[in-house]
Amino acid sequence: MELIFLGVGLLLGLAVWFWQWQQVQHALEMLLEQYTVRPFKSSPWQRLQTLLSQQLQEQERCRQQLLRSQKLVEYAPIAYFEVDEADCVVCCNAAARSLFGCAHPQGRLFLELVRSYELDCLIEEVRQGQTMREQEWLYAYLTPTGQTKRKPLRARGLFLGEGHVGVFIEDCEEVVRLRDERDRWAADVAHELKTPPNILAPCC
Repeated sequence: MELIFLGVGLLLGLAVWFWQWQQVQHALEMLLEQYTVRPFKSSPWQRLQTLLSQQLQEQERCRQQLLRSQKLVEYAPIAYFEVDEADCVVCCNAAARSLFGCAHPQGRLFLELVRSYELDCLIEEVRQGQTMREQEWLYAYLTPTGQTKRKPLRARGLFLGEGHVGVFIEDCEEVVRLRDERDRWAADVAHELKTPPNILAPCC
């Protein structure tokens, strides 16, 4: 009698296991139908293995692309900041660290590094409008000797999603200097053209 009960229990266990196996196979088939995994004649487990292999390759490709993008941003000739929804610095390239003299900016508040009301307003406008904004202003900063100087800057803010804002900042000091020299040259030329030449009368 005990052997009969044991046999019946074993059969019931095998039946439940087979039913669960069929359910797993069906769920796996439904899942794989969402992806074009070839060959279709292979078993679901082989197709799942192929899919996982493809996903790992895609993940590695995305990682390499991210590393290339980070390298391009780091060595770009224009300053770049990225701040999160709390205005903490997420990314800061070499040009930005050199422009504002900050060594380890990641995780710090943006206003601790760049004390600029205009730039803070620009970031908030970009975040609220979820669009791109551009602004030029004179950035006041202290020199190592304690003198206050002003540097013309141009910033372009770009909304990146989830409250993050990317800001490209260009130092326009050289551009302004060349523009001033051009304006002075144009004014000197105009003055010379308006002033009649000094013609000396011939001696008798």
